[in-house]
Amino acid sequence: MSILAIWMILGSGVTVDTTGMDLEGALFGIVGLYAFNAFKVIAGLIEIVINIILLAVPYYYLHNAVRNFKD
Repeated sequence: MSILAIWMILGSGVTVDTTGMDLEGALFGIVGLYAFNAFKVIAGLIEIVINIILLAVPYYYLHNAVRNFKD
């Protein structure tokens, strides 16, 4: 929402600063960075879930093997 507010305050003019980017290009660059960082966060959360699953499977296998060995 703040990106939209910046867009409305600055206007959609074609002014060029020292970087050579217009406001629309800068806005889409910021949106792209936000999207990329959101993707990294989501990928990290998925990685945590996968690691939990991969660590739980051998634990349950070993737990059942020990229980069957005792019986």
